[in-house]
Amino acid sequence: MAGKTKILLLRPADRQDSTGELVSEPTPWRHFWAVKTENGGRTNLFASRIVHENSVVLTIPYNKEVTANMLVEVDGQRRPIEGLYEEGFRKALHIVVTKNDLDYNAGY
Repeated sequence: MAGKTKILLLRPADRQDSTGELVSEPTPWRHFWAVKTENGGRTNLFASRIVHENSVVLTIPYNKEVTANMLVEVDGQRRPIEGLYEEGFRKALHIVVTKNDLDYNAGY
């Protein structure tokens, strides 16, 4: 699939460890093929309007079960969801995640 990135959404799940304390661990939920729009991207007009510096917009088909407390795994890196935007009436869902300086090799 040209121009698409495979992402994994992870749901938060609480469980008890051996000492009886509650530990929150993300569990894999579902894979999606997403269109990735970074700063300066113009392939998706709606996504390019909500992308900011140091952020990436991942566009997937609409799914009502995606929530803001999930994690997104892209290229082996887990990132929290910063925002969810619906385009049209259940047409597409735009997931905003923030990149850090390590994604730019710390400027080197």
